[in-house]
Amino acid sequence: MSDMEDVLDRQERERRARMCRRAASKRAQRELDEQLGVAVALMEEENQSRRGSREGRASNVDRQTFSG
Repeated sequence: MSDMEDVLDRQERERRARMCRRAASKRAQRELDEQLGVAVALMEEENQSRRGSREGRASNVDRQTFSG
């Protein structure tokens, strides 16, 4: 009977270890997802500010077309 208890104890320890590794992996993935979300938001914000600074101005091609 002791052998069976040892086997069951070992299986329980292995199950808990797998659960801990899985939880750690999910935490790491969530952190990466959050970092990616922040990076995308910052890039979008930068792109918006760049677009805003050029708004209302004609490009060089348009000015050359109509200036002659």
